Amino acid sequence: MTWTPPDNPNLWEILKSAASDTRDGYHDQALTKFLWFHHNALRHNSAFVGVRLSYALNYWMELASVYAPARVAFIRTRDETEAAFRNDPSRFDLFHDLAALNEQLGDGARTTDLFVDVARDDHAAAKRLYLVAESHLIAAGRYEVCGPFLDAPFRMQVAADSYEVMKNLEESRQADERSPPRLARTFYAHKVATLIGLLALNHRTEEADGIRAQALTVVDDEEFRELLGAAMTGHLPGPLSG
Repeated sequence: MTWTPPDNPNLWEILKSAASDTRDGYHDQALTKFLWFHHNALRHNSAFVGVRLSYALNYWMELASVYAPARVAFIRTRDETEAAFRNDPSRFDLFHDLAALNEQLGDGARTTDLFVDVARDDHAAAKRLYLVAESHLIAAGRYEVCGPFLDAPFRMQVAADSYEVMKNLEESRQADERSPPRLARTFYAHKVATLIGLLALNHRTEEADGIRAQALTVVDDEEFRELLGAAMTGHLPGPLSG
């Protein structure tokens, strides 16, 4: 029996049932649900933007590993998304989708090439897309492309604000534990070291050193100093796990 979405869809239930269909061998039905979820979930609940580009795509690729039509549909969806974006490079949502689809396919270089095309033709449009593209540019070693988009003051303010929010949350949850909060520090260190490393690689050493001094007013310990010292020589931190 062909699956049809209910009038008032429960998005989590649809996604979980699609994953169950994959395990139970109902592959065609699972694909129908994944396609519906990808194209319709945000119409019902915009808060699912993260789930749609993480869990949903992961589950879809699990189906693709055992059911060839699912991979064909995944690639077709990627190609259609890229075509739509090329027609309107101002669409952040399409670029975000495309980057996630390419990442699942192990084709981050395709995202990099597309960003380079946009940056060459429309700096303002590329600026809106940059933070999505940055990790792919780094992976491809295209550090020079990053240079014009490194808004250091803005990024440092965002990093500091995020650190305070996360640290306060961790402290409230770990009031009875002896170990200090670490997640806030991990994210802050990664963001700052990435920024400093990219500035250094773009020969903006004086600016990078100023950012280093600023960062040490927020976090200051030997491990952090070593990380920032390496970044000052152009050594970027590896991607965050998890």
